[in-house]
Amino acid sequence: AAAAAAAAAPHWPADAIAVPPDHSAATLGQSAATLDQSACGDEVHIGNVEGYLAAVIRFWFADGVAAQIAGFREGLSEVMPLAALKAFSANEITELVCGRDTIEWTPEELRRCVLPGFQYTADSPPYIWLLEVLAELPDSERHAFLEFVAVCPRLPPGGLSALPRGAIKVNRMDPADKLPEGRTCSQELRLPAYGSKEELKGKLSMALQWKDYLGIN
Repeated sequence: AAAAAAAAAPHWPADAIAVPPDHSAATLGQSAATLDQSACGDEVHIGNVEGYLAAVIRFWFADGVAAQIAGFREGLSEVMPLAALKAFSANEITELVCGRDTIEWTPEELRRCVLPGFQYTADSPPYIWLLEVLAELPDSERHAFLEFVAVCPRLPPGGLSALPRGAIKVNRMDPADKLPEGRTCSQELRLPAYGSKEELKGKLSMALQWKDYLGIN
C-alpha cells in the first residue's frame, strides 16, 4: 500500500516548488484572499519565480490589504480632512504618529524624567549609575530601554518629558543578583542595588537583550 501511494504521488521537477492549488491565503498567513493563479500556474520554477514573487508582493502590500487601507482612510477622514495631510511630508507624518527613529536625551533630561522611587533617592549610587549608563547607551539600546519600561520603542515629539504616563520611576528590588525588571503598565524600572556601575551596566544590558524571553518586562 505504501509503495502504491508513493507511485501515485506527484513528482515535481527538481527546480520546481509545489504551490497549493487554491493559492490559499493560509499559506501566506492571511485569510479570505487568493493569489492570481495565472502568475505561476500550479508550480513555481526558475522560469516564473519572478512573476510569482511579484504576485506575492502585490498581495501583501496592495490587493491583500486594500480593504484595511480603505477602512483606515475612512476612519481617519472622520477625524481630519485627508487633504490636510498634504501639508506634511511622509517623514513628518511618520514622526508625528510613530515618534523619531533616533533617540536623543541629555543627562539633565534624564534627571528630570527618570526619577528615584521606592527606597532610592537622588543620591543613591545605583540611581546615579543608572542615569550615567542611560546617557552612554547606543541608540539601539535606548530603543530597547524605552520598550522595556514604557512599551514604546520610540520617543514622542517632545522627548522623554512627553511620555504619555509621565516620568519613569526607578524602584529598588531585591535580591541584588537579579536582573532589572521593567513594568510597562506603571512605566517603572525595578532596579536591584548593584555594587558598581559596571555590574549595573552589564545586568541592564543583559535584561534588554533577553527581555522578550525571560519574562522580565
